[in-house]
Amino acid sequence: MLGAFCNSIAWLLLIGAAMGTLEWLRPANPAQRFLRSGFVTDLIYWLTPYFLYGPLAPKSLGLAAAWLAAALTGSTAVGFSAIGRQPLWAQAAEAFVLADFLSYWGHRWMHGRALWAFHAIHHGVEELDWLSTIRNHPVNVVVQRIVLTAPLLLLGFPVHAILVVAPFSALYNIFCHANIDLRFRPLRYLLVSPILHRWHHTPVGQGCHSNFGEALAIWDVMFGTFYLPQGLPGRLGLDNGPPPDFVGQTLWPIQYFMAPAESRPAMAD
Repeated sequence: MLGAFCNSIAWLLLIGAAMGTLEWLRPANPAQRFLRSGFVTDLIYWLTPYFLYGPLAPKSLGLAAAWLAAALTGSTAVGFSAIGRQPLWAQAAEAFVLADFLSYWGHRWMHGRALWAFHAIHHGVEELDWLSTIRNHPVNVVVQRIVLTAPLLLLGFPVHAILVVAPFSALYNIFCHANIDLRFRPLRYLLVSPILHRWHHTPVGQGCHSNFGEALAIWDVMFGTFYLPQGLPGRLGLDNGPPPDFVGQTLWPIQYFMAPAESRPAMAD
């Protein structure tokens, strides 16, 4: 556990230095400080996954899938064996595209009535940057990890192929949340850019119900949720959103479901 904590700190410093430099060179919001509001709260979120979500890592889920297959069929083989016989690069490429497709639909699901109270924690960020990527309620994290990883394992993708894709997807997600003014104009319908995702973090009624893709924008184009107007969003966050502290945000979904409908933040979808 101590090793995981040290690893978390090392990645925090490395990614923070890289993304902080990019944000300084080409900021979407030049007035936003590096130590912006909510920075300490998001720092706590960065340090908690290593202690809370270890059992939901791909390796652990892979062992669980093999155990379940053995219990049901008498064999530890899971999914289509042809997938595992492909070269690693082919497995990783297929896993990346499929995982991104699953991420798109999982993200849309999080905007539905049943799960919005948990996902709204992420949308409560009012000053968006690379570190705000990590602000997610534990229920949100559990749902996302299962939605992304379990289907791949059940189809027969080996754990090592998923582990090749996972760091790239995580780093790209951090990049798309960064305070960077980039639109990828020639590739804007193919790849998610920081500005495209920034519109997703606007209040409900603007772009909150659009741009669900994590790395590939093609899903938003295909399913009619692509939204990239001219200019930059004027405001981020939610009306009547969650509190600014970590404990308050963790408990907030309980208050959300108990509160009168008129006092809740509007549904995103």
